[in-house]
Amino acid sequence: MTKATEISRRLAIPERTVYRVLKSISDKKSLTHKNGAGRPQILHKSDRNMIMALVQHNPRIITLNECRAKLSTPVAKSTLSEEMKMRSLQYRQAVRIPALSQLHITKGIEWCKRMRGQNWSKVFFTNEFSIWMNSGKIHICMDKEGQPINLPTFKLPAKLHIWGGISVMGKTNLKVFTENFNQERYKTVLNECLIQEANAFYGNQWVLQEDNSPIHTGNAAKAWKQEFVPHQID
Repeated sequence: MTKATEISRRLAIPERTVYRVLKSISDKKSLTHKNGAGRPQILHKSDRNMIMALVQHNPRIITLNECRAKLSTPVAKSTLSEEMKMRSLQYRQAVRIPALSQLHITKGIEWCKRMRGQNWSKVFFTNEFSIWMNSGKIHICMDKEGQPINLPTFKLPAKLHIWGGISVMGKTNLKVFTENFNQERYKTVLNECLIQEANAFYGNQWVLQEDNSPIHTGNAAKAWKQEFVPHQID
């Protein structure tokens, strides 16, 4: 009985395994396992836990760079992307809740139907539009099987307001400003940009048409328009 056969019998392991170990001892003079030739892992366990924590507690991560900045180990975007794929995570565009609800749209259509017989030749249409910072597309990190997350149409302090008016005869000046658009600012805009142009086109026979924004329908705004605006469409 050979030495390898005896070892195999006593340890109850295949004889070929014994030969492989004996050859390793003969060649390497050691049984210590050496690291393979592959690249060592870059992300530590703490980094992987951090990634999951970021997604769970703050899903509105706009870019991979923001996530990378919170990790203890510098990693490439591709490394972070692959790690997220392994954990069934992906970036998806958030669904914004529209500023107009279905009820608003329905009421608007009903109003249009009621006003089909209106004479629009002396009507000035006015409206304002606001642009907020970070109002573009926002991507969120979430589980692939998760449902799309709805984000409210939030308003940040940094913004730009644009006001203007048009009629059959012409248009008003375009007013651009950054101050808060309250009733006092609204009255100033009408006085500077609407009253003079409308009176020049139609004398004292023009009609103002605007939406039912709280700024337009507040008591101070109503009192001012009763004094300076000849006619309004409700």
